[in-house]
Amino acid sequence: MKRLLAYILIMGLSAATLTACGSEPEAVEDEPVITDEVEELPEIQEPVGEDTTAPVVEWTSDVLFTNSLNAKAAAGILSYTDDSDCTVELSRFTKLSNLETLDADKIQSYTDSLNKNTQDELLAMPSNKAAGEGIYRAVVSVEDAYGNVSAHEILVVYDKTAPEIGGIANRTVVQANASSEPQVDLSGLTITDNVDGEMDASSLSAQLELKDEAKHVYEMHVSVKDRCGNEAIDHFSITVESEQPEANTTTASAEQNTTASNNSANTNNNKQATQQAAQPVQQKTVQYQTTTTFNMAEGTLFNENMAQAVLPIINQRRADAGLPALTWNNDLTTVAKVRSLEIVSNFEHKRPDGREFSSALDDQHLSYGVAGENLACGQTSADAVMTEWMNSQTHKDNILRKDYKKVGIACYYDPTTTYQYYWVEVFSD
Repeated sequence: MKRLLAYILIMGLSAATLTACGSEPEAVEDEPVITDEVEELPEIQEPVGEDTTAPVVEWTSDVLFTNSLNAKAAAGILSYTDDSDCTVELSRFTKLSNLETLDADKIQSYTDSLNKNTQDELLAMPSNKAAGEGIYRAVVSVEDAYGNVSAHEILVVYDKTAPEIGGIANRTVVQANASSEPQVDLSGLTITDNVDGEMDASSLSAQLELKDEAKHVYEMHVSVKDRCGNEAIDHFSITVESEQPEANTTTASAEQNTTASNNSANTNNNKQATQQAAQPVQQKTVQYQTTTTFNMAEGTLFNENMAQAVLPIINQRRADAGLPALTWNNDLTTVAKVRSLEIVSNFEHKRPDGREFSSALDDQHLSYGVAGENLACGQTSADAVMTEWMNSQTHKDNILRKDYKKVGIACYYDPTTTYQYYWVEVFSD
């Protein structure tokens, strides 16, 4: 009964207050009737006993890589179980070092120094915050609604600097159909981070956007995130051009006498790969070593310097891919020179007499398990021809094939022809 009367008195005071304040009370037809009937109210459940159990926390890592020092970041390396809601806190920072490149060994040395003291000792440490980017020890605490706390010291790598993407440059891709979306090789891009160090290009995310359909111009958007979540974004344009009629790159196996065909890069312009009829010129005979005699026109030559300039570029590309260097081989160079003369009038991997290119190695009595050939014409420098070959997947596959150990390279120059420069690479194991 007392509980019900108290309720009605409060309502009465509210009405009186409204009247005193000058507000006009609404008309009431009937006054409230007080009865002896008491409404049964639900009983209030008082907590039984006291919760003295700390949250059960599973720490999924002792290292937090982050660009934001907040509870949400800290909660990403733990999970907890408790009967009440919990609060996660990250504090009590002790700076160990400025940011540096961290490999597994360095991370291990830092985590070995983490404080293994009891929770009470950890929570007794000053509740200070981090002072800028750096490598810290810090305490993560999980507190339930009753004040019970679980605490753990972790390593915090606090970094707000994004990686740097190198090698970004506009490029031209030569392929059979200029209207087709290009296949872009991103392996030449480099990624450097102040904490992660040299990152692999495979960690890049890429999106190709068509910018000018008529001119076959695309834009490649690339992005990469480091372990702390900092993102670098960059882009470059790609122009697609049609390549010349293709020849097949043939890789021959001496033991099995089988072949596998790939595509070959040809010229660096859009003319047809057919040769203009040359005017009759005086011929000259050049003997190379003791195995081959070349019948060459006057004014033509094998440009040894340009051919040899290709080798260091090959070996740099192989080194970038983690492959051993190729060695220059004079016998294979003889084969390359033979083939460079042949492709002036017959730009394909089959020789003028219909035999496979690998028969040129047989003619020199060379033994091999596997061999390959790359052809090109029209390029006026080693850099230009290597760019063409590396932008063609099948030629790149030849250059980066791990089975190969040596190479011969020829650059034949004939000013009376359409393309003037004729390039051949011959590889073998």
